[in-house]
Amino acid sequence: METPATIHGFAVVEYGYFSLPILPIGYLPPPNCGDPLLPVQNLAICTSDGVDGYYMMFCTPEWEYVTYQFHELMDSTKKAPLIEFGQDVKAWHVNQA
Repeated sequence: METPATIHGFAVVEYGYFSLPILPIGYLPPPNCGDPLLPVQNLAICTSDGVDGYYMMFCTPEWEYVTYQFHELMDSTKKAPLIEFGQDVKAWHVNQA
């Protein structure tokens, strides 16, 4: 599946992925039969007009948005996958979409 140009209105500037879909470190399904978190495989670094900083969008293999984080610096944005999932993105790619 091609990388989208936008995700929920945020412009995708770079993207990467995990080799397999995974859940965050220490994830526990919600109690009381709540909806579980979908496994993440695709990651997108996004921007939004008028905002200084970057959004790390964590997505399913089909680019369905699961959750996000906001970071002021690109460097800390790219460190988020390792911190949250225990895996690093091997390569970031500039989005041409």
